[in-house]
Amino acid sequence: MTTRPRKVSRRTQRRAAERGARECLFCGSVGKLTEQHVYDDWLRGLGYDGEGLREFIAEPDQPVFQRGGPFTKTLRIVCEDCNGIWLSRMEKAAKPLLLSMFNTSGQIELDGDAQLAVARWAFKIVCVLSQMGRTRTFPLAHCREFRRTSLPPATSQIWIGAASVRSEPGREQLAESRYEPRAADLSIGESTVRVPLYTARFRLLNVVFDVFGHGPAETGLRADLSDDLRRALLPIWPSEHSVIWWPPVTNLDVIGGVDGLAAAPLVGIPTVIPPRP
Repeated sequence: MTTRPRKVSRRTQRRAAERGARECLFCGSVGKLTEQHVYDDWLRGLGYDGEGLREFIAEPDQPVFQRGGPFTKTLRIVCEDCNGIWLSRMEKAAKPLLLSMFNTSGQIELDGDAQLAVARWAFKIVCVLSQMGRTRTFPLAHCREFRRTSLPPATSQIWIGAASVRSEPGREQLAESRYEPRAADLSIGESTVRVPLYTARFRLLNVVFDVFGHGPAETGLRADLSDDLRRALLPIWPSEHSVIWWPPVTNLDVIGGVDGLAAAPLVGIPTVIPPRP
């Protein structure tokens, strides 16, 4: 008796390929990948383990809605060594600092080591958040540089601020994020060069991070803040002060939290980053 091979759909083939060997987002090793939490799972230990509607803004005008707890979402994008050793150490270093900020009614002192610990952690979150979209626009070179040096990329900048937990009848929005790929036009002599860049903002409880990064270091591109934002965001990468005090003088609630921050213009040197269309 002769049997014909069963025809496998392209969709099934694609899913099988996705379950097979892929590159680790950070180190590039090929093999079986592990589940990486978008937001650290230890946050569930604080009692934030309810169900709700998760919304991730990973691409302009393309929000991703999912049912589930805010700290249970995972992506299979990281190898076991990066997840269980490298990222675990990073999260362990940042955890006590984040807990102190979550629970304080006063100010928290962040010295140089503390600023670096939370900056590393924030950049890791942005790398993972960027993978939520349907397309992969985050520069892979930045993920690999991060793994190689254990520092945010040299062409990235990170600020920290504060905003209130957003509440609605019957629920609280414990975390929110906005990741957006963009570009800047640089004038070099008589030529104009388009440089890819990205902005990412996220709030975890009452702590807000603002992350900016761009392409080749040779462009000399650097983001700056408006005078109003300087009172609401403190630079932690590259660190500009040996000690900072969090929260800043101005709470980001006054401009609409993360949504308002995403709409605020960033001033670039030597150019102005074009506004979103």
